[in-house]
Amino acid sequence: MATEPTDNENATAATPAVVVPANRTPLVIRSEVPEHKNYGDYRQYLRADFYYSCAYCTVSEAEALGISFEIDHYEPVTANSELKNNYRNLMYSCQICNSRKSDVTPTPEARAVGKRFFRADEDYFEDHFRVKYAKIDFLSATGEFTIDFLDLNRESLKRIRDIRERLEACEEYVGAGIRALSKRSVDSLPNEIKAQAQRAIADAKYMAASLSNSIDIILKGAAKSPFLDPEPEAAARLKEQSEKLKDLKRLFPGMWQGRAVAKAKAAATPAKGKAKTSRPKKTAKAKK
Repeated sequence: MATEPTDNENATAATPAVVVPANRTPLVIRSEVPEHKNYGDYRQYLRADFYYSCAYCTVSEAEALGISFEIDHYEPVTANSELKNNYRNLMYSCQICNSRKSDVTPTPEARAVGKRFFRADEDYFEDHFRVKYAKIDFLSATGEFTIDFLDLNRESLKRIRDIRERLEACEEYVGAGIRALSKRSVDSLPNEIKAQAQRAIADAKYMAASLSNSIDIILKGAAKSPFLDPEPEAAARLKEQSEKLKDLKRLFPGMWQGRAVAKAKAAATPAKGKAKTSRPKKTAKAKK
């Protein structure tokens, strides 16, 4: 795995300005889909729209060996049951991210300062995150909130990002070498450098064979699901997540759990039907 820099690069550090293309789009473009009464019927549409990947950690179905995928409600059903079957409120999520997210519902005051979960269908990834050395850093309050509460730097995800980077680097390296060699024939070179060119080609072939072996090793490693490996530091990160949520609740008082929101709504809703009137109690007649 690539060596991670010692300095903590995040939103608090001074970073160069990011050049953002004018015609950028979110990671996910939702399709126009027929309306269904049961949100589970949207599963195949969600799989396609989200590129068969988790809306939060971006791990694909092929990479998430041993981990199931679920339909997440961005606004929890416990907080807003009216959005239960609304396609725009549904996210395709791996089981781990969905479990981490649970029914956490940031208050309006917290959302106003960016303390909310990233939306792959509305937000721009480059505004909130930066991936470097297999680690994902935050560039905004939304990015920080999402990384912290979904544990997006868990070891399994860092391993997958490392595999992606190495495969991409191998592909670019081999492709550049092939393009360079295909531009000119050795026979057309001057005699004084023809021997050097032949040696260079031989070295390139040896390097290609070595890279092929490396790719085989990487692919073999990719076949093993890192999600099933134990993570000794997971408990400490979950404890830290719990402490951060407590801090946010102190800063932004209110109901952060969808279940609490639903309970408050139910308590404030008057019971259906006519209110019962209390009858005067009968007094016992005095005996004559």
